[in-house]
Amino acid sequence: MISELRGTVLASRGSKIVLDVNGVGFEVNMGPDRASAYRPGQEAHVFTRLILREDGLYLYGFEAEEQRTVFDLLLTVRGIGPKQASSLAAFLEPSDFYKAVLSQDDATLSRCPGVGRKTASRILMELRDKIGLAAEGRYAPRTGQPGDLWEDALEGLVALGYTREEVRPVLDEVKREGIASDLEAVLREALKKIARRR
Repeated sequence: MISELRGTVLASRGSKIVLDVNGVGFEVNMGPDRASAYRPGQEAHVFTRLILREDGLYLYGFEAEEQRTVFDLLLTVRGIGPKQASSLAAFLEPSDFYKAVLSQDDATLSRCPGVGRKTASRILMELRDKIGLAAEGRYAPRTGQPGDLWEDALEGLVALGYTREEVRPVLDEVKREGIASDLEAVLREALKKIARRR
């Protein structure tokens, strides 16, 4: 498995770059509008995922490891292939993607080229239970390790850019209502309430 590459950019064509790594040129699919940021002669470090298809091997590249994680998650969704997953991972920042999934916001996902409302709804339905928060507040696939639900929710919302002062009263309200029993449900309710207050 090729998980990352460091080398010199030889060419940038459309959504692809050619990266020279010790004399070997790797063609890397970077997603729409991402390849244009790379200039021939510059040094680059990309995180990659190697995809095997009937007609060959394809490398998909990402500027950050978190984008590759989003790509991997999207590939688990029925009907989502590497090209569409790469496009969506490149279009949205990882934090915006996770926020959209946790708040069941299909409008945000639908803004991505090639993703309609039906596909967006399928992504939300199939991924909402696969996404959790790592202890340090960064997003990762669910580990299954239990923690304090309300503290995890607080840290998750802070990781999304909200302040603790803004979040605490909202979480208290969600707790009083007693309708949320797991982390994703708490975050969804909290995000809805925050959006209504702004």
